[in-house]
Amino acid sequence: MFGKTTAMRVAIPAALCALALATTSAASAEPADATKQWVTVAKAQLGPVNGTAATGESVIVLRGTQADVWVKAIGLVPALPHPQHIRVNGRGVCPEESADVNQDGVVSTTEGVNSYGDIGVSLTASGDTDKSSAFTSGRFPAAQYGIHTYHRTITLTDEVAAKIRAGNAVLVLQGVDINRNGAYDGGVQSDVNPALSLEETSPTACGSYWARSGWDIDADLNVNSDLDFSLDVDFGPGYGMSH
Repeated sequence: MFGKTTAMRVAIPAALCALALATTSAASAEPADATKQWVTVAKAQLGPVNGTAATGESVIVLRGTQADVWVKAIGLVPALPHPQHIRVNGRGVCPEESADVNQDGVVSTTEGVNSYGDIGVSLTASGDTDKSSAFTSGRFPAAQYGIHTYHRTITLTDEVAAKIRAGNAVLVLQGVDINRNGAYDGGVQSDVNPALSLEETSPTACGSYWARSGWDIDADLNVNSDLDFSLDVDFGPGYGMSH
């Protein structure tokens, strides 16, 4: 989907793809080999919100509460930061145009909460990842040439980790340029932070995670950062997925 100029491939070994998840008992039985780890791989396809051209993908590799998170998106507002969050406790879906209840032409962050839920983790480039960092725009990566790339290893709360495994987690990227002037402005205050503009905090891309879990035989998912960023995660024949 993306060319080989900004590269990342997530390669899942055959051992994980062949996990015995056909029944609940098979999926939960603890292996005899103590070196094996219970691993979840979650993937989201990002689509546009608010009439943007943003698309992308994300993969999370989750062991306990430690998560390796990758995000790649294109079609974003160039050279500007894009706040990004994993959201939980909603309906686990992305908002449609009908979510714009005040009919101002923009689905705001608040208007989308019923669909994707509250902030579970802020995917900052550095520092804290909790709700207090939700819209500190200087802590999020800028989309050079409209291309957004992100990788970070973070620690999640037990609740957020459980929601990802259960398929009730959504990735939301914010930042739209409604008046197409290359800046976050527009004269309308954000619905979540009056110090910011509505443009900076409104969703631009969104995708629901679906997950597969099992015992990782070699405890190494072989995530390579020097290959094509196609995020071709082979989840096998389709069983054992959250949704």
